[in-house]
Amino acid sequence: MPNFCAVAQCGSRSNRDKVSFFRFPSIYDNNKKVDPRKERRREAWILATRRTDLTDSKLKYQMICSRHFLEGKPAKLSDENHPDWIPSQNMGYDKRKASMERYNRSKKRIKQESIQEPLLNMEIATHSAEVFDNLTSTLETTECTNVTEKDLEYGLLKANEEIYRLRKELSVHKFSMSDMKDDAKCKFYTGLSFEVLEIVFQLVEPYIMITPNTTLSKFEQVILTLMKLRLNLLFTDLGYRFNISRSTCGRIFKNVLHVLYKKLRSFVQWPERECLCATMPKCFKENFGNRVTVIIDCFEIFTEKPKNKEASSQHFSHYKHHHTIKYFIGISPQGSVMFISKAFTGRSSDKFITENSGFLKNLLPGDLILADRGFLIKDSVNLCMAEVQMPAFLKGKKQLHPKEVEDTRKLANVRIHVERVIGLLRRKYKITSNTLPMFMVRSKYKKIQTIDKILTVSCALINFCPSIVPQ
Repeated sequence: MPNFCAVAQCGSRSNRDKVSFFRFPSIYDNNKKVDPRKERRREAWILATRRTDLTDSKLKYQMICSRHFLEGKPAKLSDENHPDWIPSQNMGYDKRKASMERYNRSKKRIKQESIQEPLLNMEIATHSAEVFDNLTSTLETTECTNVTEKDLEYGLLKANEEIYRLRKELSVHKFSMSDMKDDAKCKFYTGLSFEVLEIVFQLVEPYIMITPNTTLSKFEQVILTLMKLRLNLLFTDLGYRFNISRSTCGRIFKNVLHVLYKKLRSFVQWPERECLCATMPKCFKENFGNRVTVIIDCFEIFTEKPKNKEASSQHFSHYKHHHTIKYFIGISPQGSVMFISKAFTGRSSDKFITENSGFLKNLLPGDLILADRGFLIKDSVNLCMAEVQMPAFLKGKKQLHPKEVEDTRKLANVRIHVERVIGLLRRKYKITSNTLPMFMVRSKYKKIQTIDKILTVSCALINFCPSIVPQ
């Protein structure tokens, strides 16, 4: 059976055309361990083809022909700066093509820098020798004989090297690992302690790509993304801080956010019932025993007004009197986020979101859910053999029964923790408390929305922080 090229609008066939075919990079080596470079290359090849139907099962049989590489074949896995590390020619869409000239210029520039470094050291040594001669003549006139010539020469060389190093660091001020060791500064810019930041960086570092045009290190790219989430700074502001362009800031934020989403979404997970019972806080145990599984609520985030009239009608919230998107959140009694839904329009009801967010699939028989009055989900929860407890309604009554008043007081005493978690999320990551542009809400080709990635990453980072529920 002939081989076909996976690139759209490319009709290469192995039984007709004189071209070579290359399979998509495999992400496993001989020891069946994931190689980060292979995984990055595999994702880059998929993005280069711009095909959304390439699943893992299909990629086993997909190939790309030699017409899409400058030299007719892929570059070595270790040479990530080479233009043929990914297919770039005749891809079927308008895009700036990679060239060998640019690659050769970058190699030449690196070679020149390696040559200039010794020359710079020679200049420092020459300058130090001149200063040394001047000082020795001064010492001779003042009859100072306590300092030897070797000690003086060595001290001058060290001083000049330190001056050059400091000038080089001050020429472009960026956020390095050493700068973030100050815990107060680290918490202000990222919302995390330095120890937690190190763990997060070690988790995502192998999957952050560095290209020949990238001026920021991997750590600086992570810091830029966390600063955007934490302070919601404009990309222009971040560009001035990191000495890069606004468009580069947006591209780095998008790429690193995707890596953070892939690697941190597993930290927002539904815990086992045994773990919940073993670590149940005292305030829950006194009123509900070990039965409470999750506390649920919904919150809204303001968005810009959509241009489409139908979309504008769906996004308008009569409760907030603004265009919003709505999220369903569930926290454990211990205070960690255990469920976060995708974005729903502001017009959606709490019942509709609960039943269509996938939340009910996690329930087990006997689970107890604490909710607010707006969650009319008793029938749906009962189908899962679970129970939902809400504050009592006054409708049709002159006043509540004393027992209902006491039950409502107990429920409100612990249900307030979900409001505190939502408030912490909004305060710690201010991008969730400001008005969002519509490009963060829209999704193309049924992909995950940018705001969904932001909320998932923010909730995962909240789980890394100390719990707000007293233990």
